[in-house]
Amino acid sequence: MAFLYLDTTNELILGILDKKFEWLAYTEIKERKSSELIHSMIEKMLGNCSLEIEELTHLFLASGPGSYTGMRLAEGIAQVLEWRQVKVFGFYHFEVPQILGIDSGRFLAGAYKKEIFQYSWEAQENSWSLIKEQKLGSSNCYFNADSELWGKELSLKTSQMIKNNAPIFFKYIAERGVRGKPFYYRELEQEFTVSQPLK
Repeated sequence: MAFLYLDTTNELILGILDKKFEWLAYTEIKERKSSELIHSMIEKMLGNCSLEIEELTHLFLASGPGSYTGMRLAEGIAQVLEWRQVKVFGFYHFEVPQILGIDSGRFLAGAYKKEIFQYSWEAQENSWSLIKEQKLGSSNCYFNADSELWGKELSLKTSQMIKNNAPIFFKYIAERGVRGKPFYYRELEQEFTVSQPLK
């Protein structure tokens, strides 16, 4: 029994976990051509752990927020594994601090098109919006990618929080048992606006 972790929301992050949700392998690849690397990286990682793909029982998937291209790549892998009877459980990066017990804060992610995705929570109240790029440095903020817009006072990246707290985090995700839909930064109608025909 082994679990695969896949995150293409910003960069390519792959991991293999054992049944106690401890890392057997973990890698982050900052190159943007994830689609050219992902299959060979999964195969190599499984080989390094002396595992066959048939031994994967679960996929833990970062379901967003992310770009259309990155999310589509991860969703394709998830669907292939589901056909192989692998259970797929998902989560969103803006949930990570709350899952790890942080009661209030703000999650930030660069959403392209000179916009920032912002998700705020306090107790049971939460909201999200897209805002124009601006300097946002403040305390109690979490993020999924480095940016000079975030300032110097920010807490850990959510990807680092997952890496450092794998047993707690993935146990929660497995017990919750939710697949979740891909969460894009904006609605597809906004992402792919159709040009008006010339008259």
